[in-house]
Amino acid sequence: MRRELADPDFSTFLAFPSSSQPGDDRDEQGDSPVGFATLRRNSVKTDHAHRNPDPAAYVEVKRLYVDQAFHGSGAGRALMDCLMREVKEACAAAKQAGMGTPTVWLGVWEGNARAQRFYEKYGFREDGEHVFMVGEVRDRDLLFVLRE
Repeated sequence: MRRELADPDFSTFLAFPSSSQPGDDRDEQGDSPVGFATLRRNSVKTDHAHRNPDPAAYVEVKRLYVDQAFHGSGAGRALMDCLMREVKEACAAAKQAGMGTPTVWLGVWEGNARAQRFYEKYGFREDGEHVFMVGEVRDRDLLFVLRE
């Protein structure tokens, strides 16, 4: 985690129940975070490594987690809004550098229909899959990309 926080390719946001905006680094009432989100620039989409291995062509919405007790509170929406502002900045920077628009992607567990609907509201659409092992269990994430 420390490595990610120090890495300029990562942007991490925290949501607190007492803050009006994620990213507030003040914890005035001693509240614990209720959610966090991470964006990673230069992160090749899992099923694209053979097509375009250039990490600069990708931006990943790497993590977005909200404590179940705070589902429906707006914390996830506020965190995603922060991520989407970062996505917009990353895409603008890539275009300005002459690299074109990066592919913005994320992975979501196939059984998490609520999260899938949430991402679809932000313009993401299913575009592939990633199968992986968790111990002896074969798991599958659906890969979503942001449609312009």
